[in-house]
This record gives sequence, structure tokens and C-alpha cells, in this order.
Amino acid sequence: MRKYIEYYKSMNKKEKIKFFLYIFIVLSLFVSLIYEVIEYFHAPGTNETDSSIRTKADCLLSIIMIVGVSIAMCIPLVLRHNFHLYIPYTLEIMFLIFFYCSVYLGEVRSFYYLVPHWDDYLHSASAIMLAIVGFSVIYLLNKSEIVDLSPFFIALFAFLFAFSIGAAWEIYEFICDSLFHVNAQKYMTDAGDLLVGHAALVDTMKDLIVDFVGSFVTSLVGYIAMKKNAVLSTKFLIHPQNEAPQKLTLTTQIRKLTPEAIAEIEKENKEKQRMIKKASKTKKTKKETKSDEDKENNI
Repeated sequence: MRKYIEYYKSMNKKEKIKFFLYIFIVLSLFVSLIYEVIEYFHAPGTNETDSSIRTKADCLLSIIMIVGVSIAMCIPLVLRHNFHLYIPYTLEIMFLIFFYCSVYLGEVRSFYYLVPHWDDYLHSASAIMLAIVGFSVIYLLNKSEIVDLSPFFIALFAFLFAFSIGAAWEIYEFICDSLFHVNAQKYMTDAGDLLVGHAALVDTMKDLIVDFVGSFVTSLVGYIAMKKNAVLSTKFLIHPQNEAPQKLTLTTQIRKLTPEAIAEIEKENKEKQRMIKKASKTKKTKKETKSDEDKENNI
């Protein structure tokens, strides 16, 4: 216990805010999970008379969402301890607030029904954050300067990365609706009446359009920034823990490879190989000398 108290005292102000936010969200989800499980056994199968009454399908959807978000909240810990990656404070706080708004407020507190366009706001936010993660993926993969990536390709990758996950989310909702008979895609009314034709597609297509717009705008901003040789703020980029975050610009991480640049890289590689061979030869000579000295001492 004392060790944890000392660890808490060693935290800076930002780390303490993040710590309390984690605790608050975890407790909210834990209490909500218990409540939803109990509510599930008492909820009716349908609500033909009163749409405000939550059904078993509503409770089951909330349980699935709570479990899923609880797993997702462990991802930053895995990235830090297993892959030694630094998750920027701003980005992590954004995701924590998003999780709280989408699951606790959205599903448990029914903000999806009480607040107009609540789902649209969350899809827009998720598209923006996932596009930022897409830029981070390029940042992590493009550690070698031999790779020449254009700003257009980077922005396109970020856009496709975010939009693809948004599309995968709609597939997840469809699977939940098919297996557990819930209403994640809002294909039926609160009273359980099935929608038909265009009305049944509105929620899914609206979510995809919002994902598209959010991903496109964020990628476009990143593209313009790189074309103007501006810095993409490292407050949002995930990077290795053991090195200072570099700026993702045209002149550092993304460098045009001229023949002179390629020759310089090859020269550096040859010099590194020469130093390695020299060090290996010196080490071998020392071992042989020590072996000879041991033999003379034994004699």
C-alpha cells in the first residue's frame, strides 16, 4: 500500500487528472454493469405500451457495450507496457471522455434517445480521433528514412484507417442485432416495430456519412499542414517511450530522397558496419590475449 501511495505522490498534475478520470469511469462502468445485469432479468421482452420502458434487448446492448469499452480501456496500458509506446496525454483524455459519453451517458443514461444528434456528435469525434491514430501509425512505421511517403499518401492512409474502423463498427452493430436481437442499428422503433425500406437504412448510412466527413476533414487538415511544411502537433501522435517525439513534417520524418541523400545513407550504413566489425575484432583479440595469459599462469 505504501508503494502505491509513493507512486501517486510522484505523479505530476496531468497524471493525477488522468488517474482520477480512469477511476471515475471504471467505477461508473462497474456500477452500471451490475445495474444492467439485474435490470435484464426484470425487464420485459418488448415495450408495446410504453417506449420509455427498457427491454431485455436494451439492457443486453448496454452490457455488451460496457464489456467492450472496459477491454478497450486496457489498450493504452498494453501499448505502454508491452510495446513501450507513449500515448499522448491529450489523445488519451479524448478517448476516455469519448468512452464515458458513448457508453455510460449514451447507452446507460439513454442520451442517444434524450439528446438530439448525440450519436452524430460521437461518430464525428471518433472519426477525428481515429484519423489522428492513423497519422500515428504512419509515424511509427516510417522510422526508416529510406521510405519516401508523400503527404497525400499519409493523409489518404489516415482517412482510410479511420473510415474503415467506422465501417467495421457498423458491421459490429449488425452482428449484435443479428445474434442478440438488439437494436444497435435502430432498424426498429422503441416499441419493437420493424422499419422497412429507406427508413431502416437511415441510422447506418448517417453514421457512415458522419464517419466519412470527420475522417476526411481531419486528414485534409493534416495534408495541408504537411504541404506547407508545418508541424503536426506531437501532442496527439503516439511515439516510442525511449525517444523524444519528432515532428512529422516534410523535412524530417518524410524526407525526399535525392541521389545525394541515398549516397549519404549508404555511406552511414557502411561506416556502421565497419565500426561493428572493428569492435568485434577488438573483442576477439582481447579474448585470445586473456586465454594466452590464463595458459601461462597455469603453466
